[in-house]
Amino acid sequence: MFLPLWHWDSSVALAMGIRGCGLLNIIEYQGTKTEIQGLRAIAEHWTRQQFWSAGEIIKTLQTSSQAFLVYAEPERSWQAFLLAQMAGDQAELLYLFVHPLYRGKGLASMLIENLKERVIRLEWKPIFLEVRPSNQKAIGLYIKHGFSIVNRRRNYYSDGEDAIIMQWEVDD
Repeated sequence: MFLPLWHWDSSVALAMGIRGCGLLNIIEYQGTKTEIQGLRAIAEHWTRQQFWSAGEIIKTLQTSSQAFLVYAEPERSWQAFLLAQMAGDQAELLYLFVHPLYRGKGLASMLIENLKERVIRLEWKPIFLEVRPSNQKAIGLYIKHGFSIVNRRRNYYSDGEDAIIMQWEVDD
């Protein structure tokens, strides 16, 4: 099967503010058949919104990227996904997605905190990300986790929308 990086029962998850979940596992993506199937199952929901395809994410994972999936038991369901790329001594959060049925339960927060812990442990410096200005919910989530707005890229997305650049820096 897979070896989880973190494993929580419902009482620990509840203490962390993660609601309505049974046993949760954060799995570092290794490219196993089970993980690819899980990634593709989650991807069915984001491709409707014109995000990256599962194939594009799997291709990105074949480089220096790292990904984490949230797997819940006893539901046996893949619930969330985070993709980060490490370059030099910094990280870039490329993609964060929570399955629509599991939103509002704290899974995105759990994945962001997991990434921050990893950055600290590996002594990387900042985490950067790009987000659409229209995605106010995501911007609020990132600010809640200590990210700040550092720049704006004009006409960044194919539809002409700008990108807001956000950064989280390890406190020394």
